[in-house]
Amino acid sequence: VNLLWSRPLDVQVNCEVDMRQYPFDQQSCFIVVGSWTSSRREMLLIPQPFFAEYTIHSSEFQVVNITVHEEDVYTHGTAQMFNEVVYKIVLQRYPHYHLINFILPMLAVTLLTIATMWMNPAAIGPRVNSATKLLLCVVSIIFITARSRPALHGDIWMDRFQSHCLALSMSSVLESLFIDHIKMGGISAVWLPCPDRIDAILRAL
Repeated sequence: VNLLWSRPLDVQVNCEVDMRQYPFDQQSCFIVVGSWTSSRREMLLIPQPFFAEYTIHSSEFQVVNITVHEEDVYTHGTAQMFNEVVYKIVLQRYPHYHLINFILPMLAVTLLTIATMWMNPAAIGPRVNSATKLLLCVVSIIFITARSRPALHGDIWMDRFQSHCLALSMSSVLESLFIDHIKMGGISAVWLPCPDRIDAILRAL
């Protein structure tokens, strides 16, 4: 008589995560099922095909794939072979939340800050004022979203993105201040082009 004995399990595992591409990261978790008291001669585990990746849902991760394979582990202490079944679960993070709340606002403010470089150099005061306010907006976004980023050693994708946005915004403000310094006569040289020409060259760079 063939019998199927099914028992529900609440499995908790620790996964070694790689956050370098956060929030576009993909994680792999392994669940090892086996016995350290019954050797292969007493118990043989046979993995069964299933399609759980189509039925498991999460609000933060998408279950990309679940694979299962069998492994034999030899222990020298008992000189026996033990059987294990290893499940590999591949998870893909949903980036929608981070795109809407972090990335798009930061990108929009950064582009507006860069756009101030195309304002009329004759109105350098409003130009510097606008660029400085937008730069403060970039810093505020970084400060507000700091709690939502994982505190890890090293840079993640989100850190690199925000660092580039901050550098571009800062360069826009410095460019306007440099043009204002030249127009006020802070730098005078025969070979130096006119401020409008310098402004066009810096925008091209």
